[in-house]
Amino acid sequence: MNPRTTGILFLVAAALGAFVWFYEIGGEAGRKDAETAAKRLFPVSEPSAVERIELTASGGERTLLERDAGEWRITQPVAAPADAFVADAIASALVQLGSDTIYETPQPLAIYGLADAGHDLHFRAGGVDHVLRLGRKTPVGGNHYAWVGGQSRVFVVSDLAVNTLSKSFDELREKRILRFDVDAVERITLRWPQGHVVLVRTDAGWQLAEPIVGPADEVSIDDLLNDLAFLRASGFVDAPTTAQKRAFAAPELEIELATKAAEKAEPAARLTLAIGAGDGSEGDRLVRAGGPGLFRIPAERLQDFPREVASYRFRELARFDLDHAQQLEIAFETPGEPTRTLTATRDDEAWSSTPESIEPARIVTMIDELSRLRAKQILADGMGEEELRELGLTPPSARFTVTGKDGQLAQVDLGRVRGSDGIVARATRGPTVFLLAPSVADFLPVNLEALRSRFLAKPDAPAAEDEPGGGPAAVAPPGAASGAGEP
Repeated sequence: MNPRTTGILFLVAAALGAFVWFYEIGGEAGRKDAETAAKRLFPVSEPSAVERIELTASGGERTLLERDAGEWRITQPVAAPADAFVADAIASALVQLGSDTIYETPQPLAIYGLADAGHDLHFRAGGVDHVLRLGRKTPVGGNHYAWVGGQSRVFVVSDLAVNTLSKSFDELREKRILRFDVDAVERITLRWPQGHVVLVRTDAGWQLAEPIVGPADEVSIDDLLNDLAFLRASGFVDAPTTAQKRAFAAPELEIELATKAAEKAEPAARLTLAIGAGDGSEGDRLVRAGGPGLFRIPAERLQDFPREVASYRFRELARFDLDHAQQLEIAFETPGEPTRTLTATRDDEAWSSTPESIEPARIVTMIDELSRLRAKQILADGMGEEELRELGLTPPSARFTVTGKDGQLAQVDLGRVRGSDGIVARATRGPTVFLLAPSVADFLPVNLEALRSRFLAKPDAPAAEDEPGGGPAAVAPPGAASGAGEP
């Protein structure tokens, strides 16, 4: 073939390939986007452009939502924060609302359920006002008829979009009762009819400031703040009655949070919350959190907020990094017998113990439990020797000592098991006596008997060739006792 002809054919093939790539493949996404945009009912590019929405809630309340400094608020029929997620979803549904079926010369609007303008949805985006009217369902497909203000056409829109636009007034409202940054809280005050507690964040961590002074329990405070941050209203009372207001004459609980300023130019914030005495309707509790209105929460949520000083006291017996533990020594004291000591060591990430063999998995769970051992209750800030002896702490029933390459990481004494109440314990040589949850006995052997019955490795079953006669070992049927049926 002529070289010139070959070159021309090559250029034609390359041009054709480029066309296929850029138009058929590369341009496919762009064409789909253009087709989708052409089907949209409103010429709005982004949901963030929507700044105002006026609609009728499913309960009949005419509601106005406005975006102010990036935050949605309800300004009618009451002034209240809006649920940002729901408001954004409505804005997105309006921007993306499209139709595959359009009636260019429709029948009278009443045929489609579009004659009533009383429930029109109005919204403003980019300074331009738009109107949407939704009608009845279509006979086939379960979609809805729709009309756009200023047009003569009738559209068919998806049922999913209509559901997004159809919300109750309560669904449109912000359910969070308190809005704050957990890490910004510097002071917490809780008051209840029988007492109070004041907690202060310091460089050394949370501290009790009233009614006693000392370290506070970080886990309990983290739980408290997270429960407050995620506390959601189950209902709203915008015009409280006199009886409802009286529920706060002696509230079950009052909480005050003081937060540091996010920036130097902003003042520190002070947030308050009160849970009223007695139940609201349907077993709810009424909550006051600033402003004239009240919130409802399920009555059981009150139990999330401890109302005793001991719940906020430091209750940690041991804490260390699991990876730093290299040795665990367990010493058991049994009356009338010498102290029995077992030592578990880690070698190349594997644990083993002597003189008795504890299951390696059990050793790992022991170390894990000890690394974050917390009590459920404080029994006493200090006890005499006789009291400690009665509780099985002098000498201890079991002493656990964890060490790493840099020395001792933790040392904990376990005493008597007090039935379903729990296990008496203390940090070795520490003055405070604690009560551990009963479940701790599932992870730590509370005495020598518990170790031998539940924590030691099971001996391997004898091999078949080791059985008398060289045959397979006899297996008793389920439920049969050893030696049953023998003369």
